[in-house]
Amino acid sequence: YGMLPMIVGAILSTFGAMVLGLPLSLGAAILLTEVAPGWVQELFQPAIELLAGIPSVIYGLFGMVVLAPLIRKIPVAGNTGFGLLNASIILAIMILPTVTNIARDAIRAPLDAEALRRDLAPLEALEVRSRAPDRAAYLRRPDLGRRLDAPSAEALARCDCEAVLVLADGLSAGAVARHAAATVHETLSRLPEIAFGPVVIAREARVALGDEIGERMGARIAAVLIGERPGLSVSDSLGIYLTWAPQVGRRDSE
Repeated sequence: YGMLPMIVGAILSTFGAMVLGLPLSLGAAILLTEVAPGWVQELFQPAIELLAGIPSVIYGLFGMVVLAPLIRKIPVAGNTGFGLLNASIILAIMILPTVTNIARDAIRAPLDAEALRRDLAPLEALEVRSRAPDRAAYLRRPDLGRRLDAPSAEALARCDCEAVLVLADGLSAGAVARHAAATVHETLSRLPEIAFGPVVIAREARVALGDEIGERMGARIAAVLIGERPGLSVSDSLGIYLTWAPQVGRRDSE
C-alpha cells in the first residue's frame, strides 16, 4: 500500500507508451506526409486526429473490455490483463495524434536558408543540396541524401581548412533554424585557434553528406549539425556528428 506502487506504475507505463508510440507515430507521419497517395492521406489523417477528441474514460473502457481479455491469454503467471502492457498500449494510442502531427509538421517544414544566412552573418555561408530532388525522394531513398548533386559538387572550392561546419536540415529543419546559428557562433568564439572554412548549408541532407563536403573542401574535420528525428517531447532536436579525415565512403567504425 502507499503511493510508491502508483508512481512506479505510472513511470513504467509511460516508458512503455513511448516505446510503442514513438515508432508508430513517426511511421504514420512519414506515411501520411510523403509516401501514401492523396486519397489515403485524406482518409487516415482525419481518423488519427479524431483520436484526440475521444474522452480518456472511453480509452479506459476499451482497455478493460477489449484489451484485457486478449492480454489475459498470454501465458504468464499472475497475468490479469490489467497490467503495464494494457496501460502502455492505451497510452500509446492516446498520444498517437499529438505526436504524429508534431512529427509531420517538423518533417514537412522547409529549411529557410536565407533566414539562416542572416543569422550566420557576418560569416561566409555556402548552400548545397543532396541528390534527393525533393522531400519525398529524401525519405524514400536515404542513399540520395548522402551525396551532393552535380552543381553543388562543382561549386564547392577547396579551402584546405582545418574544419568545416555543415548545417543539414535532416528530419527537422526547425531544429536547424532555431539552434544552428547560435551553436556555430559559440563554437567559433570558443575555438579561435582552429581555422574554419565557410559554413555550408545543406538541403535534403543525411549525416554522410558531410563526408563528401569535407573531402571536397580539404578539411581535416567535418562537423555536421543536423535536425534529428522528431521525438515524443521535442521536434527541434539538433544533433552534431564529427568525422576525422572526411571522405566519401567513410564508415562509422573508422
